[in-house]
Amino acid sequence: MEDNRKEQISRYTPAEDREDDAIRIDFYLIGDYLKRFFVLWLALAVALGSIAAAFGMWAQSTTYSGDAKALIGFEFEGAENGLDPNGQPLDVSKISSPMVVTEAMNGLGLDLLKLDNVRTNLKISGVIADEKRDELNMLYSILASKGSADMVQTILDVGTGATRYIVSFDYLHAGISRDMGVELLNEIVNSYRTYFDNTYNYNLALGSAVNVIDYRDYDYAEAVNIFSNTLNAIEKYITAVQSSQTTDFRSSEAGYSFADLLATTELLKEVELDRISSYVVINSVTKSSVQDATSHYEWLIEELNQQKTVELAHQASLIQSLAEYEKDPVLYSSTPDQKADKKEPGYYDSMVQELLESQQLTSEYSRSISYYESVIEGFRSSNVARASALAQADEYLASLSRQVNELIDNVSTTANEYYQKAAFVNTVQVLVPAVAASKRVITDNTIKMVAVVEVVILLAYLALAVAKGLKEANPRRPRVA
Repeated sequence: MEDNRKEQISRYTPAEDREDDAIRIDFYLIGDYLKRFFVLWLALAVALGSIAAAFGMWAQSTTYSGDAKALIGFEFEGAENGLDPNGQPLDVSKISSPMVVTEAMNGLGLDLLKLDNVRTNLKISGVIADEKRDELNMLYSILASKGSADMVQTILDVGTGATRYIVSFDYLHAGISRDMGVELLNEIVNSYRTYFDNTYNYNLALGSAVNVIDYRDYDYAEAVNIFSNTLNAIEKYITAVQSSQTTDFRSSEAGYSFADLLATTELLKEVELDRISSYVVINSVTKSSVQDATSHYEWLIEELNQQKTVELAHQASLIQSLAEYEKDPVLYSSTPDQKADKKEPGYYDSMVQELLESQQLTSEYSRSISYYESVIEGFRSSNVARASALAQADEYLASLSRQVNELIDNVSTTANEYYQKAAFVNTVQVLVPAVAASKRVITDNTIKMVAVVEVVILLAYLALAVAKGLKEANPRRPRVA
């Protein structure tokens, strides 16, 4: 009892009895104020913490989280050397061409006024294997020390080896939201695939190689020659399509392979066409008089000779160009003002192909001229064909026409199915669809912001309780008059 009385007396000693400069700290009073302000502190901590978290999340939603990116790959022979399916340099920048981007933006209903912004914020970069990169770095180092044309050619032959490309889209600077940027990049990639298919993976229409003409509008010998040219065109078409096969293909609709169709074409040429051709020549079959027919075929021969002359001149020009041309020359000058001269890769090969096609056309002209000359010779040594010969020739031509039309249908059906199901599969692959760095709902910055607010509120709460406790434990002394 005596100790408690002393404690109470000590606690309630009037201020005037204490030393003038002593500051009394009463933890009981401070604890009492902590209890009083606890609810206020808790309410402020929850409210202001929530506000800070909401502000941080809003700020995160308005910040840039990185480019949208997609990965595409080219799967065809020559892609690793930087060539397109036609053997020409592969221009990957077509992904950002106005045609491709416009098609994509139209598909999403975007304003085309942003077309230039979208195109300038697209970037394409090749993915090179580590081994190929090391090899190129070594060759570049050698070139820097020994700048020889042979070394340049070696680098060109090695190529970059890039068959995969990263397509990046900076949607922020293009003025587009993140979600729409991802969607637009996917649409651009798909639009480029469509462009690539239309440019390289198209189905060569047989109609472009075969002109459908009614043979009955022509004289017999001329009709025979038309069928001959048609069968030659069909044979050339089948050979071209067949050369693109990686595996043997047989149509499930027509039931033929290209080898079957090629054999049928050769059979029609060697049997049916030869039969009607020889019959027309031997029997001097014609719809008009011998004199008129002779004049007509002489005119055809003259036309063919003129066309042949033009082709021969074209061949001579190509042969001279090939002789003067150095394949893929690259000239580097040590003088800064002089520009490097580099011929386009594949141009030499295209001239060779053009020469071969011209020579084949010349051979067809020569064959037609020879055939018409034999027809004219038959007219000069024979009488006018009998009516029975005309009827037989009509029957032969009708049979040949029916078989040729059936062949054309089978070739078209087989080729269409081949291009739809087997040819150029996965020429351009979308290896990874467009993605962009996802935005976290709660980021480190948001957590830091909330933590700072909570610490400030806690310190304010503690400071207020201490201040109130000290103030009550150390009341002001009354002034003495």
